[in-house]
Amino acid sequence: MGYLREDSAANNMQIEKWLLEARRVTGKNYYRLVWELYYFAIVSGIIPEEYFRFRLYRPDISAQKRRSFKGGRKFGKWIAAAIKRRNLQNQETMDNKLLFADFCSAHGVGAPDHLALYSNEPFKEDIKYLDQFDVLRSISKLTKFLRNPRFYPIFGKPMDSERALGSFGATHFEKSTDCLAFSDGRKIPAKELAEEIVAKYGGGYLFQRHLKQHPILEKYFGSLPTIFRVNTVKQVGQKADIYFAWGKLSPKGHMSASAHAGERYSAPFDFESGRFSDLFSFYDFKFTRYQIYPETGMNCRGVEVPHWHHLRERLPLMHDALGDYPLLGWDIAITPTGPAILETNYMPGFNTSQQVLDIGIGDPSIRKIFKG
Repeated sequence: MGYLREDSAANNMQIEKWLLEARRVTGKNYYRLVWELYYFAIVSGIIPEEYFRFRLYRPDISAQKRRSFKGGRKFGKWIAAAIKRRNLQNQETMDNKLLFADFCSAHGVGAPDHLALYSNEPFKEDIKYLDQFDVLRSISKLTKFLRNPRFYPIFGKPMDSERALGSFGATHFEKSTDCLAFSDGRKIPAKELAEEIVAKYGGGYLFQRHLKQHPILEKYFGSLPTIFRVNTVKQVGQKADIYFAWGKLSPKGHMSASAHAGERYSAPFDFESGRFSDLFSFYDFKFTRYQIYPETGMNCRGVEVPHWHHLRERLPLMHDALGDYPLLGWDIAITPTGPAILETNYMPGFNTSQQVLDIGIGDPSIRKIFKG
């Protein structure tokens, strides 16, 4: 047992190399840099990785601006306090992938192409989306489903998972060995995988076809699906609007959900026009801009995200329908048949927008969203 990924991929921060880069840029000694790391951890909740990703060691920015960058812990407290203060509901709709699929459908946006669901618990809600696929209620039915070659390639995930925890991706089923061939090269017996799913995820485990990349995006970014993240923000008493949008691009051999930020390129785009600007990455411990995507040799600048204008219209309305959440992070894939919203998070990361725009969430232009 233990075939399903339960922990995020370990992030080898290589702190010594980051310190060397910071020392080169600033001319400061190690003692001074380590002291700054400690200071920002206390004041802004910034962990070492974020300190370097936001390049807070730069000598050209003021101490006040540095303090405006907030780390994950402090950022999470801001959002949680705002949600409590605004007395917001509908968290169950966002946490439950089936309820969320119904919600998206009602607002004219698609969801992933699910094949089946394992669950040993009854559903309290009336979920229309369940009419589209089978609900498996036993190990034998689950094993039989996993042995059916027509469902592959396949992706599995817990119904209430975040950050791809507990998920797997299989390319095909080998009848001769009675095993699923995983995308990372492993071969897992179908019955053993079914037993682990039943033991750990009785409340719901979803199976879907692998997402396919839209042809326009495949031309520029390759066949692995680009996962778009769109942040919508909302102040109390006002309409929601989009704040920042970008595509998460992974190098060959990695899915966007499993490649940690140090291995991933980001493709920001203008949310009014839907057109890409330059790419960037954090390779080699530096904030680096690219005009050419190294994996394909293509320049995507000025290319329009397919179906963007429909999403540009719908996402703020969907945010408003869910309530006065200060921030929602929408994860979207653009497939050949249209956009599919994978999930939305009411406590999403905000790091990419802070990196690209170079504006911390403690900046007055953003702080009011979380303090209102």
